[in-house]
Amino acid sequence: MNPSAQAESVRTIVESTVSGWGVSDARLRMFQVTEIVRNGRAIGRRYEIDGIRAIWLWDRDVIIFSGRNRQLLKTVSVSDALPACANVA
Repeated sequence: MNPSAQAESVRTIVESTVSGWGVSDARLRMFQVTEIVRNGRAIGRRYEIDGIRAIWLWDRDVIIFSGRNRQLLKTVSVSDALPACANVA
């Protein structure tokens, strides 16, 4: 899967997960998205909305969801979730 398609699929995973926690469909496209850079190298992407944060770490192939108080809510394996995401699209 090319990087652009994978990024869109990950966003779909994030949106579907967060919508289950009460974020309205109208708000889902309003995520604040930030690239995560460490030591001058991009390592992932952070999505934030309504106090919920999803961090996609490329080298670990995971999305880590945390809540308003930074408590861990859920961890999702990207490679496990992508086939399900493709069936939704």
